[in-house]
Amino acid sequence: MQPLERNGSIPLVYQLGQAIRDQILRGDYGLGEPIPTEDQLQKFYGVSRTTVRLALAKLVNEGYIRRQQGKGTYVNPKGLVTKGKPKPLSRDMFGVKSTTQIIRSAG
Repeated sequence: MQPLERNGSIPLVYQLGQAIRDQILRGDYGLGEPIPTEDQLQKFYGVSRTTVRLALAKLVNEGYIRRQQGKGTYVNPKGLVTKGKPKPLSRDMFGVKSTTQIIRSAG
């Protein structure tokens, strides 16, 4: 893990998200494996819990990780393909779906 650039032009939340994404794509964390906890990330990178949560939320939206309340944060095996490129998330813009159907289709 590399330290974040404090005086750079890129916000810490984006740097942290990129650092975690790079580790996932490098294979530091395998598919379905847990990533460090919010507390561990906060202490290692020296950032606020808000920064960690925003970075993780962005990675969830991009499909790189999934979160299970009370269990942890894991590399999302359904959101990635094997060659290090994320599978694009697709949405049916014209069909009407229930919330349950949307959640099931997202994995």
